[in-house]
Amino acid sequence: MNASHPLLPSEEWREVFLRRFKNFRKNAVQPTLFAPLPASLGIMPRIRERDHWWAFLTGVPMSEWDAAKKPKPYQKPWRGQYHGYGADALPIPNAEGSSQILSYSLEDGRVFSTSNSEMWRVTTDGVELTSAMNATASLPTPSGTPAPPDRPEDTSDQNAPASIYPEPTPKHMQLLFHGDALHLLMYFTHWIILHLERGSAPSPHVLTDTHSRWIFALLSRVRDDVSADEMSTLRSLARACMSLIEERKRATSNVASSSQGKAVGLFPMNESGCWMIITLVIGIWGQRDLWQDAEAMLRRLPA
Repeated sequence: MNASHPLLPSEEWREVFLRRFKNFRKNAVQPTLFAPLPASLGIMPRIRERDHWWAFLTGVPMSEWDAAKKPKPYQKPWRGQYHGYGADALPIPNAEGSSQILSYSLEDGRVFSTSNSEMWRVTTDGVELTSAMNATASLPTPSGTPAPPDRPEDTSDQNAPASIYPEPTPKHMQLLFHGDALHLLMYFTHWIILHLERGSAPSPHVLTDTHSRWIFALLSRVRDDVSADEMSTLRSLARACMSLIEERKRATSNVASSSQGKAVGLFPMNESGCWMIITLVIGIWGQRDLWQDAEAMLRRLPA
């Protein structure tokens, strides 16, 4: 159909954009020889962990959303776990890293030494290290652990943003396949809907231009032949982007500059990015009837 509404993308633009996207998709699937995958790029959430993906896509450090990487609190060993050594015996690590068995009496509470560098105290809970010299004296403490070699100390401005949204890269896309991409696109539709349901209230799911680039890249991983359910996922994504355009235009139509500034902040995802996503769903997967929905959406807007 011809673009009868002036705000719809023109036929000429659509043809050029779709042709370039198809070329991009062909180039993106080409294998890159002798290009090792950086270890940091391999760390992404599991596909079905939706909340972890939102944290990942908004730059939250992995230590905050990956339970396997969270530091575990120290727990004092239960005395009963050493029953194999006898009721009054505990294994004491020595300087070489192995353990020696020490028998003691709980009643005397004495301090004793297991080597020239360690002092231990008998308590009712077991034994505890009271002092260590030489090699152990240089070990980091919980309040002064040095940064690992690959993560230097942060000397940036304390007022700077705590994190940067990760951009989609070819290496990321090589780890995501057809089903993975559709699952993540379904998440983006969900986040857009949650954001729109908040109206003028602050939303925890604010879509940015970085997210629109992720959607673009994920669409390049979706095959041309899709099932009915997968097509429904793509159409829902396109309609969610239409709703985002409509709400943004309604919010920014307020003539009051203060309200306008607030509205732009609520919808930071660029409108052109939304149109690109809509055009891809319609043009690549043949859903041309959605142009009628897009035109109807634009006609509902105030003049």
